[in-house]
Amino acid sequence: MKYGIIATLLSVFVLGPAIAEESPRAPVVGTFLFEPHGSFRMRSELWRDIDELDSEFRESSDFRFRFEPRMFLGDRIKILGRIDLEDTVSGTGPISKFSGVSGTLQPVDAEPNPVFVRSVYAEMKLFNYGYLTIGRKPASWGLGILENDGSDRWSDLADYNDTLALRVPMVDDTQLELSFDFPFEGIGADSTMGPVDVTDADDIYQLRLKFYSGGKEKPGKRQGLTWGIYGRIRWQDFSSAYQDQNKPGCSPDAEGELAWECAELFKRDALLGIPDAWVQWGTPLGGGVLFLASEIWAQAGKIGAT
Repeated sequence: MKYGIIATLLSVFVLGPAIAEESPRAPVVGTFLFEPHGSFRMRSELWRDIDELDSEFRESSDFRFRFEPRMFLGDRIKILGRIDLEDTVSGTGPISKFSGVSGTLQPVDAEPNPVFVRSVYAEMKLFNYGYLTIGRKPASWGLGILENDGSDRWSDLADYNDTLALRVPMVDDTQLELSFDFPFEGIGADSTMGPVDVTDADDIYQLRLKFYSGGKEKPGKRQGLTWGIYGRIRWQDFSSAYQDQNKPGCSPDAEGELAWECAELFKRDALLGIPDAWVQWGTPLGGGVLFLASEIWAQAGKIGAT
C-alpha cells in the first residue's frame, strides 16, 4: 500500500525589536533615529511516495530574509520600508500549499533574485491636524479579506498600493483616512533601469475612505468593541492585452527599445464600488481574552465597453 510522508520544519529569527506592533519609542525634535527591524524564515518539507513512480525521499525548502527598516527624522517624519534580501526555493521536492507558492518564489532551477523591494513610504505629521503618507505601502484592512499587508512572518503574499493618503485622528482614538491609489499599472517593459510602465492609459485608479476605532485599521488585542467602515471606488478607462502586448504588425523602432506606440489597448470604461465593515469584541475569559470578530463586504460595478 502506497503512503505519503511529509515533515515540515519551521524556524524564525528576529532582528532587533522586530515586533509587529509599532515601536513605542518616539524621537524628539531635531533627532535622527534608525531602527533595523527584520526576520529570517526557513521552511523545509520532506516528501516520500509523491507518485507511483517515485518512492524516494525528496526535500524542498523556501527561505526569506526580510529587512524592515524604520527611519525617524525628528518627531514629524518617518520612512518605512520592506525589503526581502532573499526569497527563494531550493531542493528537489514539490512545494505544498502549506508553503504558499507565490510570484515571489523562484523555481528550483532558476537563478534567485537576491533583492525584492516590496515597499518604501514616508509618513509626515502635519502639525497637529493629521498625517500625510506617500509611497508604496502595504495595504491592510479588517480581517484581511480585501487587503492583507502580509505582516505575519509566515505570509508569502501581500497587497501593496502606490498611494497618497491623508489620515486625521478623531475623538476617542477613532481615525478617518482618505487615499488616492495606483493599485495596478498595466503592461510594462524592460529597460536599463528595470521594469517600467509602458503607458498610463491602462492604469487602474482608486479612492479609499476608511473610518475605524482603536487607532488601527485592523483588529488588534484591545478589549471591548472595535470596528471599521470602509469604502472603495476603482475605475479603469482602457484595458491592455497581456497575452499580445503589441498591435498587429507593430514593432519597436530599434532592438531593445520600448514599444510605446505598440501597446494594444481596448476601451473598458470599468467602474467598481466595494463597501466593507468589520467588528470585534474582546472580553476577559479565564486567564486570557476571548476575541470574536466578523467582516462583511460586497461589490457592484459595470463595464461600459469591451
